[in-house]
Amino acid sequence: MGSTAKSLAMVGAAAIAVAAAVVMIVLGPGRREGQGLPGAGASVLVRVIPPEGTDFFADGRLNLSYAFSRVATSLVRGDLPDDGNTVWIVLREKDGFFEPVSMSRELPKDLAPGDAVLRGTVDPWLRVRSGDIGRYDLPAGTPAPNPRDLTVRLSIDGDHVPRIEKLFVKGQPWP
Repeated sequence: MGSTAKSLAMVGAAAIAVAAAVVMIVLGPGRREGQGLPGAGASVLVRVIPPEGTDFFADGRLNLSYAFSRVATSLVRGDLPDDGNTVWIVLREKDGFFEPVSMSRELPKDLAPGDAVLRGTVDPWLRVRSGDIGRYDLPAGTPAPNPRDLTVRLSIDGDHVPRIEKLFVKGQPWP
């Protein structure tokens, strides 16, 4: 191997070492691949609330709303999020269900053990859109349940985006 090739190999190896060091500094040594940022990777049980101004059941689909589906000014930390902003929602377990305890335009730094964090986007009407958890397609011929009897288990991925894992009616898996 010539001196030029050796020099290039050394530069490449040094670049890889620097990149690995940066990853360890940014992500931390305790983080494993797929683990996500703090507050991600959780599975949480949340209550459904009847949506405002829309039908709960339409076109074979449930239109779902949650306590964190709108920006709650009483929970906002820092600047109020507006249209197009990312919003971070901290959920904390209370009596078996996860409820929002804060909303912020920045990823929260101080989380209590067991907290979960969702990431969403605010629309012009201060509704929070997060993943595709606002609708659930029913199998053909399945009647819609009473929304007050419905709870949802959400799985939160490493990017803090929730997805519907399972629906429950009066605590029983459904449908």
